Amino acid sequence: MALQFTSVEEPSFSRGIDARSAENQIREGFVRDLVNGDIVEGRIKKRKGYESFAGNVPIRVVRYQQPGENKAIVSLDSSIDLSRVDGRPILLYGRSTTGSGSPFSSTVDKALWFTNWETNLRKYFLVNPSATPLTITASPVEHSIPTTNMYIGVSENTNADEDLLSGELLLTSMQVGSDRTITVSYNNNTANPVPVFLYYLDRQYEEGTTYVSPEWTTDAPTDDLDISSATHQLSTANIIYQLYQKVGTDWILSKPDGFYTKADGSVRVRVTADVGTIFKVILSAVPDSQSEEGENNHVLTNRPNSYLFYNCYATIDSADTLYGEGYRSSEIMPETVVYNDVLKTATFAFDPQTALSNIKFNYEQGIIRTNEIYLTGPSVGYFPTIATADSAPQMTLYGLS
Repeated sequence: MALQFTSVEEPSFSRGIDARSAENQIREGFVRDLVNGDIVEGRIKKRKGYESFAGNVPIRVVRYQQPGENKAIVSLDSSIDLSRVDGRPILLYGRSTTGSGSPFSSTVDKALWFTNWETNLRKYFLVNPSATPLTITASPVEHSIPTTNMYIGVSENTNADEDLLSGELLLTSMQVGSDRTITVSYNNNTANPVPVFLYYLDRQYEEGTTYVSPEWTTDAPTDDLDISSATHQLSTANIIYQLYQKVGTDWILSKPDGFYTKADGSVRVRVTADVGTIFKVILSAVPDSQSEEGENNHVLTNRPNSYLFYNCYATIDSADTLYGEGYRSSEIMPETVVYNDVLKTATFAFDPQTALSNIKFNYEQGIIRTNEIYLTGPSVGYFPTIATADSAPQMTLYGLS
């Protein structure tokens, strides 16, 4: 869990925390936030073993919602990642400006314990039988990536134990907006909402690890972008990539007509598009431990989740023109990639008519961040629906670790 730190110039702050008052109204002896400290008999004392006592740190709530279905959503600062917190009881203290008295009031502070809560990393493709796609998003506040240069992916939670990464997916497009919002369009014509994981990975330039090409404008209906190893300077030839097409100010995730590599890591990206179409390519190098050779139905083991970015390569035939130009492998697309959450495996299935035996698999794990806690009422009607979210709740959360 990441926290932001602020230094305060106060002669005395032993009276504690005032997370409710405006900053210019905080009384002498109080501070808005206090991290890594305890107040003992009116004195501030540096906490020993901070990590082990992190549950005692009060955290200010920045947004509070009761959207319906006896649920409440507690949002914390965007610097806090709750994806790996445990499920111990938590305490919410304070009031909500939109409170109706059930359970929080707008006039009286309340302290309420909750044991039934979760950090839900899933989003949902809602049922949509029409031809107009719906969308799910991840805002910059949610994913916390400071650039539009990122990898993005979706896996569909097809049943309790399996996620589908490639195959009959319901999504229609994925894009990164100029404001860094990730948007996934989908058309779910099934009978039920489909849980999905929208994952991502910061891929801004880093020498030896990540290369982001300059904007590339096509000058022919079928055009090639050649990037030499001397240009991208990645540390290995184990490369994965994503290609984006610029539409307006947004970047749309695209698939090229071909992606080819040389033994030294030089690559060629081939696209078919209208002349003047703008693309960019993001390349990243993965270590040998994340590069394997196999064949059809190859299984990656010990994968912690389905948040997987991958590219698969087959050897180019020596009679191919590309071989004569020094290219030795060409990307090959699996028909399906299925992740098994029980076995912690990802299985790649290819068209048996075209798949070769010497396929190379390069991969790395994405992430999902969340700064929201979902509460379920202990009894029916405990959290009545409140149409307006409280963007300035006077609440403090205790108990996370």
